[in-house]
Amino acid sequence: MSVSTTAPAAVGASISTSYRDLVAAVKAVGLLAGGTRPAFPNIEVAAADQTLTLTSADTESSVSVTVAGSITGDEQRVMVSWAELSKLLPAAVKGTSKRQLDQLDINIDMTGESLTLGVAGYELPVTVAPDAQLPDMPATTPGTHVVDRDEFAAMFTRVVAAACTDEFLRTFTMVNTDLTADSLTLTATDRYRMSRGSVACNGTSDQSVLLPGTLIAKLLPFCDGDQITLGTDGEEAEWITLHSGSLTVKIHAHNGSFPRITHLFDMDNADTATVDRAEFRTAADRAKALTAVLADRNTAARIIVAPDTLTIAPGTRDDARTAAPSITADTHVDGTWTGGANPTYLVDAIAHLTGETVTLEFTAPGKPIKLTGDDTFEHVLMLMRLPQ
Repeated sequence: MSVSTTAPAAVGASISTSYRDLVAAVKAVGLLAGGTRPAFPNIEVAAADQTLTLTSADTESSVSVTVAGSITGDEQRVMVSWAELSKLLPAAVKGTSKRQLDQLDINIDMTGESLTLGVAGYELPVTVAPDAQLPDMPATTPGTHVVDRDEFAAMFTRVVAAACTDEFLRTFTMVNTDLTADSLTLTATDRYRMSRGSVACNGTSDQSVLLPGTLIAKLLPFCDGDQITLGTDGEEAEWITLHSGSLTVKIHAHNGSFPRITHLFDMDNADTATVDRAEFRTAADRAKALTAVLADRNTAARIIVAPDTLTIAPGTRDDARTAAPSITADTHVDGTWTGGANPTYLVDAIAHLTGETVTLEFTAPGKPIKLTGDDTFEHVLMLMRLPQ
């Protein structure tokens, strides 16, 4: 006598979510799992506690994004190819209008060994990497300092422009972050220029940490909460957690010492020149463009401050002197002061200042100069040697 048996139902999870939200999450985790040769090219897709979470990681950091949606079934985790997933999503909706994409939902069916996307009428299998693993990461640390997201993002973007991008000079790629009970101060330098700016925060301790400039700058658009929370795992932090809305980033603390540059922002007994910011930007833009034609683009432009005027003359081959139009300035200077500045750096500095006017502070020729606008942002330029 034969006995019929019924195979047990497959254990898995089914998720329904917004196409736009899923694409945004894939882009965010791709900051670590993407690129030409990522150390860990796979990402974890996890359905647990009624939350869908995508996570990527390398040995120094992790990026996790939670995606809103409805989930039925059991807790599931699966490793998949980020490159394949990131290509499947746009390919399946090619030709679909923006309005339709804004309203499009996507279904995900998961088991421990498979992941299938249901999108635009397609059922698409995603390659699973069953043996892949992400580096171990510590538990998320409680937040100790809370700052307004928009204020932090705006100031970080301005300050990080002065950071180095050469990974062989890793300390100079970091943004030094001083945390206190009521303020967060960011400082960056590439050795030739430096920026500093502060925003208000609500904190529980005084501490300094180094944040990777490039990574944080790229992650800021994915911060979708009204606030950004920073937390560390102790006074001598080994791990830093940044959280905003659906985004959580864990960063291994850099153990190097940030350069001692604070004193360069203190321009004691400085002379000053205050000019209209738009006029100053135009003069610097023209000096940069003319220098690129008349010499190498990094040849020093001459900044000349005289009573009631400021002039930016382009750099030239063989250091030939050129006449240039002056702009009106409110000056406090004895005689005439002349300094040489990289025109590209000068334009960048002015671009990150706010307010209707810019104040230039300077001391002896050849010493650094400081530029400020109408808020806490300060930019210091190291001057270039000019021929006598």
